[in-house]
Amino acid sequence: MRYSNSNGSCSWDARMDDFRRLGSAALELCYLACGRCELYFEIRLFPWDFAAASLIIREAGGYFEIARLEDADYSQPAAVFAAHSKEAFEALREVVYRHLPEDLYQRSAYAKLF
Repeated sequence: MRYSNSNGSCSWDARMDDFRRLGSAALELCYLACGRCELYFEIRLFPWDFAAASLIIREAGGYFEIARLEDADYSQPAAVFAAHSKEAFEALREVVYRHLPEDLYQRSAYAKLF
């Protein structure tokens, strides 16, 4: 799945033609923070895998969400996603929430990290 905002409007290419693991979750999130990629989603990520990188994303002006944040048990994995821009984040959030079971994201909290 690829996201594009090159012409000023948000659009998704539904073909899954490019999916790569670039290393650890923290490294991938740092790539997002510096603009090497636009989107990040992981269904089961432990807090110690994303905590430091979420701060880096915050400092870079990115967007980050932990599903069911108020019910977070920091000893358990959680679904997380992030994006470099607000438009990409909202588009990713819509796609993720449309395809995940409702109980995973029902009480999710959205946070613009700045």
